[in-house]
Amino acid sequence: MGSLRAVLLSEPDQKVVAVLPRAYVHHFLRENPSKRELLLISERLDQRYRHQILIREEGPVTVEQVNGWLDTLESQGFFETLREEYGLE
Repeated sequence: MGSLRAVLLSEPDQKVVAVLPRAYVHHFLRENPSKRELLLISERLDQRYRHQILIREEGPVTVEQVNGWLDTLESQGFFETLREEYGLE
């Protein structure tokens, strides 16, 4: 991501701010733990997203089917794995 690169490549006396998705920062730091000390990361959220699924009436799948699939994924720990891997809440 260009914004993070700008922060990391800036001169020490420059003040550079970048707004990045928390999941991206979490993933970047897992891959580059030595860079953590170079960054000041705010705990303040800029945005919060609520994702939804749209299902077409008379479509090939029903709301009940999709909810069943989501329940299965949740009970198998799939979403928890994603939350941990990407630092999601």
